[in-house]
Amino acid sequence: MELVCDTPPSIVFPCGTDWTLRTTEGHWPNLPAWCFPIESWAFEEVEEIGKPGLDVIASTSRLLDAVGEEIGTLLEFRTAWVTVSSGDALSLDVTQKSQ
Repeated sequence: MELVCDTPPSIVFPCGTDWTLRTTEGHWPNLPAWCFPIESWAFEEVEEIGKPGLDVIASTSRLLDAVGEEIGTLLEFRTAWVTVSSGDALSLDVTQKSQ
């Protein structure tokens, strides 16, 4: 998953084969070199992210497994938390904050 920001760089969340999650710098619209074959990758917009209240990241927290490996990232926005988790497949969960 890549979060494309108004100003470069973007933020890339790649999963490892061991289900760990890394956070790296991206250069949208160029895909990272490890994205192969390129035609297997597609752009998909997450509708909630970028809208008012979900347009500025207020804080981030690393989510760790029992042995201290990073397996997710919690992004806090003004109106919601977004969790990016590794595993069999990368997952994204948006949880609205109580008003």
